[in-house]
Amino acid sequence: MFPLLLRRSLNYEAQFKKWQRSGDSSKEPRKFKFVKGFHRGQELYGIPQFHELATLEQIQQTGIILVEGPNDVINLHTLGIPALAVYSNTITETQADKLTTLTNEIPGGHVSVMFDLDQEGENGAKQTLLELAKQCCVRLGWITEFAEGKFKGRQPESVTSEDWDTTILPALIHGS
Repeated sequence: MFPLLLRRSLNYEAQFKKWQRSGDSSKEPRKFKFVKGFHRGQELYGIPQFHELATLEQIQQTGIILVEGPNDVINLHTLGIPALAVYSNTITETQADKLTTLTNEIPGGHVSVMFDLDQEGENGAKQTLLELAKQCCVRLGWITEFAEGKFKGRQPESVTSEDWDTTILPALIHGS
């Protein structure tokens, strides 16, 4: 069971489209609202569930799958894929330190960054790769061009078991 640290805005998509159409330069609408006192930049989402689900062999093959948000983690966990999220499209130093500690506990441990395949996600993945590379082994889990662009514009929350088993997992295992 995932802790109730946040609440998703049920009309986020409509609010976001309205914000985009308006050309408003102020902050975009928030997808999630966090409980008071919670500091998302200091935490990784899904740690307890990750420990329950992850096997040593699986993590050695795929690395620790790192995604942007809770919905991504929840979807991957329902597929039996252990993953963690940074609550954003960039990683903080504190999160990088926590992830490095976890990675170093695994022989041959590494991180596979699978952020959303949109411009913001790819920019954040670059920042995250650079931050993590200072401390641990890291690689991109997918990019827009991956699998002939099959996943362009997608998010890990939309990955199906067929996507994982036939395309993503083999690429992670064989490093292609």
